[in-house]
Amino acid sequence: MIPKILDNQKKSLAEVLREEAPKHKHLSIATGYWDLAGTLEIIDEIKDYESIRLLIGAEPFSSKKLNISNLYENFPEQDIASDLESIRNADRENLVKLRETARALAKLVEDKKLEVRVCRKPFLHAKTYIFGTYDSESPVGIIGSSNFTSKGLNLIESGGNAELNAVETEPRIVSYQPLNEQQQHGHLSWFDSFWSSEHVEPWSGEFSQILRDSPVGDLTFGPYDIYIKTLMEVFPDEMIKLPELDSNSQDILYKYQNRNASILINKLEKMGMAILADSVGLGKTITAGAVISHYISLGKNRIVVIVPASLKDQWRDDLRNVFKLSEGFDYQLISQQDINLIKQKAEDYRQLKANVDLFVIDEAHNLRSEGSERHQCILEWLLDNQSSKVLMLTATPINNSLNDLVSLIRLGLKGSLDSVMVPFKDRNNRIQTIDFFDALANIQKASKHKEDFKWDDYKQTLISGISRYLVRSTRQGVEAEGSLVTKDGEARHFPQSDVKNASYSFPEDISSAIARNIDVETARLNGVEARKIDVDAITLETQRSKHPLDFAAEYVSNEEVMGVIPNMFQLITLLGFTPYRAEVYRHEYYGKTPAELKALLANSKGDISRTINIQLAVHNMLQVTWLKRLESSTFSLAKSVNKYKQRLEKFIEYLDKGYIISFKDISILENEYGEDLERAFDDYEEFVKELGKSTSPEELKRRGIERKVADSNKYNVEQLRTDSNRDLVICDLMDRCLSMLAGQQDTKMVRFVEDINQLISTGKYGRKVLIFSFFADTINYLKDNLRYVLGDEIDVLDRAEFVSGQNSKVDAITKRFSPISKKYKLKDDEKELDFLFATDILSEGQNLQDAAILVNYDLHWNPVRMIQRNGRINRLGSSFSKVLISNMTPEDHIELYLRLVSRLENKISTIKNSVGLDQGVLSNDDVNPIEFVESMKNLYGNDGKVATETMKDLDKDDDILSWTNDHVFVLRNYLNNTDDKEIERIKKIPMGKWSYLPHKSSFEYGRVISLQKAIGKTSITNQPITQTFFTSSEPVEPYVTEILDEQEALDFIKTTPDDNERKLDKIRTDRQAIANRASRTAKRRAESNDSIYTLTPSKVRAVELMETKYREPGEIPVRAIIERNLRDSRHKRQFEKLVREINREFKEDNFVNIPTIRSFNKLIDELSKMEAEDTVVDSVNDVLYYTKENKL
Repeated sequence: MIPKILDNQKKSLAEVLREEAPKHKHLSIATGYWDLAGTLEIIDEIKDYESIRLLIGAEPFSSKKLNISNLYENFPEQDIASDLESIRNADRENLVKLRETARALAKLVEDKKLEVRVCRKPFLHAKTYIFGTYDSESPVGIIGSSNFTSKGLNLIESGGNAELNAVETEPRIVSYQPLNEQQQHGHLSWFDSFWSSEHVEPWSGEFSQILRDSPVGDLTFGPYDIYIKTLMEVFPDEMIKLPELDSNSQDILYKYQNRNASILINKLEKMGMAILADSVGLGKTITAGAVISHYISLGKNRIVVIVPASLKDQWRDDLRNVFKLSEGFDYQLISQQDINLIKQKAEDYRQLKANVDLFVIDEAHNLRSEGSERHQCILEWLLDNQSSKVLMLTATPINNSLNDLVSLIRLGLKGSLDSVMVPFKDRNNRIQTIDFFDALANIQKASKHKEDFKWDDYKQTLISGISRYLVRSTRQGVEAEGSLVTKDGEARHFPQSDVKNASYSFPEDISSAIARNIDVETARLNGVEARKIDVDAITLETQRSKHPLDFAAEYVSNEEVMGVIPNMFQLITLLGFTPYRAEVYRHEYYGKTPAELKALLANSKGDISRTINIQLAVHNMLQVTWLKRLESSTFSLAKSVNKYKQRLEKFIEYLDKGYIISFKDISILENEYGEDLERAFDDYEEFVKELGKSTSPEELKRRGIERKVADSNKYNVEQLRTDSNRDLVICDLMDRCLSMLAGQQDTKMVRFVEDINQLISTGKYGRKVLIFSFFADTINYLKDNLRYVLGDEIDVLDRAEFVSGQNSKVDAITKRFSPISKKYKLKDDEKELDFLFATDILSEGQNLQDAAILVNYDLHWNPVRMIQRNGRINRLGSSFSKVLISNMTPEDHIELYLRLVSRLENKISTIKNSVGLDQGVLSNDDVNPIEFVESMKNLYGNDGKVATETMKDLDKDDDILSWTNDHVFVLRNYLNNTDDKEIERIKKIPMGKWSYLPHKSSFEYGRVISLQKAIGKTSITNQPITQTFFTSSEPVEPYVTEILDEQEALDFIKTTPDDNERKLDKIRTDRQAIANRASRTAKRRAESNDSIYTLTPSKVRAVELMETKYREPGEIPVRAIIERNLRDSRHKRQFEKLVREINREFKEDNFVNIPTIRSFNKLIDELSKMEAEDTVVDSVNDVLYYTKENKL
């Protein structure tokens, strides 16, 4: 007997339906909401029915729960899909039953036994269950509050709702059909009136599709759909609704600039900093201008733009002409070189107690040296503005080392020693999750020590970290995706680069005269026949403490060498550069073999080992500098020789007075002078002059200069004097030889003029020529001496300008040279320039595309710099389809020159690595020197086609910064060429869906890949964090699961649009067990391990000393505080300075001074109040599962 009232207390509605269902073959249900779990309650009883009608209304809470904007349009698709998605978290037994239920329902729809309709209007909140038809003998109608859901049908004690339903078994009532409008409906007639309403839509197909698409459905998605869905999840930045730029910016920018500006804004808001690293010539200034304009539109107009001095006017013009922004009102523009102004502006903001809203730093790679004054000065300002955003611009965030990238990111993060967590493969090939900075340090170390080192092994680590901070478009990328189209629909292209080399040689009579001059000096050269020295062999020599004249005889061959470059370099190898190696003349080191030196230095304490190693390397560094100067211009080398003679004389003068003057640390040179070591020694000379004045020893030390007593008990003073005088003899000889190559005898300069005339006469590349030299001395030499070889073309100088250093007139000069690209109108008294001679001060940021001819007067060794130079004329907006790069090359000895430079560069790199300095990463250090020399030979050879192809290879943006392009480009291409409806379909692929991998995938059959998404926040600032991880699981007990490299996983999943067949899901494995394992594995990886500051032995000594002798018992252990809480570069510098002072004071006096103790305790107090920030994972969601199809 069926109860008349069902309230889910004593008897549930589900029980009644199960009891009644076997008596019938037809069922009509109206419900405000439906779920699969409710159907599971009666599926066994109704799966063989002849007809089932399901009318679904609207659940009023869905609009709030799912953020549905239009309940009647979006219901019930989103609600049902969401519930089906959540089913994947059910227990194993239930999950199997639910999957079977979903398949049974899909079969009923397919057999046309189940029909589903949706009532859009009016709001249908009624619930009814009617067994039978009008012809049935004993129909049953139930009406009440129970939705067709698990909660609506089950007992309260089993988790059901308290409901109220009335049961009617009287056929006359259930089957009654009214004859007019005044008569009441029976159950069936009421249902039919809604079922046939014009506002009710057929929905069987959609219902079946949602079921089959769901995680419990029987139909997989096609491999291409799954690949695109995966990319959407892995690269969420590509999917974010980006901030909309104002209409003016959208009209101005190319498509890629629009996208990049929006992504940058998103990163700035999310991370607080971002790096725009577009290739040269892609208009980074304009993209950054759009970001600046966006923040100003939000009322955030405290904007500071810090740029190289030479680019100030260009920034000012671009922001004014393109975005109508005014300096002083909308933003402040400051030169990177103007340290005093930077300090003043920082102080002004402090006094006003105002925060900068946005810092923009152009050519940010100039700040990569953390020890430089510029870097420290800007960092201090950023630290005062913790809430500010920091946007950096650089085409070359990595110049020589991964440390460059760390420095830039750390600067943008305002000195933080922590970055983001990334996957990293350890030496056992296991994937860990570590800080990106630590990962880069590990990769750097591996590149130095692993013989089989491959960058690809660390690809995913680099991608994961770099993509969080850096936005990069490449020339090839934007052209390939069709992003170079103006608002008028005009397609733009970059010019092609042709390469032509102009070779020159020195006259034979001069070469012979130089050879004779060298030969007659053999006696003064300690009997060494200089022209017989095997330069290939002697350049392999390193770590010798004696002067080269004492061991050069070991490298004398039987053959004399002829030629200006090899003969001059033979003399260079004989120089000892004694003033820069004074510490090597200490008695304990002088005269020792390399092996003995190595053993001695291994046991040395403090900085002495590093100092000696550095001084042993100085002569190698000067050898390569002088060799490059020789190739650049004989005048440039002659000037270096004469300056060195003067330094030698000054060094000997002070040695006679009883003092030794020396550089203390070569790192000071690198921080301030970079590659141009000669400039450091120019400053050295000025410092030396100050020794006779009132300059304090402390000030000299700060500058890297040290004056010591020439104590014969410590130093081999007589040998210092002897070797210095030896260098004077060699310098005199070099000076005489070089003087023979000056003026009209300078065949390189003559050949240069011939080449320029020939290029211009063709008319193919216009009449404007941009000439680069690395050395300012060479530019100045050309300025003073071109008149002697121009002949009738002397008027060329009236149309030429020379820029060799920081020059307040740089902008005026570049505007006269390239007025069209600079949008400049010449004044009446101004003459347009056709020739511009410059150092690399103009190789960055300048728009000089009015010209189409670029001449490298000397061979540049750094491919990054060559590409930057080329980018001055090879830019969008050029009216030329081709530009020409002409290289001045020495005809006779190009291979020797390249081989020597390569060997010296690599030797210097090895020495620098041994003392903990940087290792190259995108430079020559990472390639086989033989292969690199071969590449440079091709570039600088006589075959123009080969040179052009080599330049194309160098210009390819396929470095580690562009590694994401493979998969990201696929996603961007899809999004750009697919309609919104199709994109939305892919986005709706449900979480937790299982599908098949492409047929071509090489992933192991049987194993399962999963994509997991960890969602959490930082422990202190509550900054939201989302990370994705791929896992790989075995298909059988115990379902061993490990993290899978993201790049590997994407390569396994990647496929093409034609591979998109949907197949029945016949995957047989314990899905729930794998899901649980994958989720736990991802959670472990997402939770950040405690980051600790690593203490070196010298730091451990200082800390233990302070703990044991100068801290009160019971105080918090110092080491624990430092390791846990030292997380920013400001405190790091303070701590490391204190460590040096503590160790020095205790070594010298056997105690630590009170001021040092107080400073140390103050630092520890500050650190103890700080907290280290961790990642807290709130949830891990399974996104997708992938496996190979069983073909058997």
